[in-house]
Amino acid sequence: MIYARELNITWGHDSRYWRWLRLEKDLKVDVAELLKVCWLEVHGSLPMRYLKCGHTYDVMFVIMMKDAAGFEPKATFKLELPDQVNQTKMSLNALPSKKWIKVKAGDFVAQSEGEIKFSMLDYEELNWKKGLIIGGVLIKHST
Repeated sequence: MIYARELNITWGHDSRYWRWLRLEKDLKVDVAELLKVCWLEVHGSLPMRYLKCGHTYDVMFVIMMKDAAGFEPKATFKLELPDQVNQTKMSLNALPSKKWIKVKAGDFVAQSEGEIKFSMLDYEELNWKKGLIIGGVLIKHST
């Protein structure tokens, strides 16, 4: 799991737009709660050397919606590999509220070199967005 603090969240360190919370007192992991932005952009990466070559992995954003608004029409979840780019679009407004959800950005077969890059984007319509909580990105061996 790549936690929210390890992601590059546009305006993520500006308290006017994002708030950092520790939801579980026993876990020493912070999550990012979106207060308001019109330009949503979250990026991360992982060198493939940390993965087992030849194995298939899923890349999933772990998010929660809480009193969400402004996510129109759809957010883009992107997975960039050394030789290809996968994109998925999803309406975040349609997700259940106050429940952790895994949104799949894509899957890939790990190579011996290179890195994977992943992102969540919503800036086609510059609506003010709020109510998204980012836990992180899960990179899990596909079954």
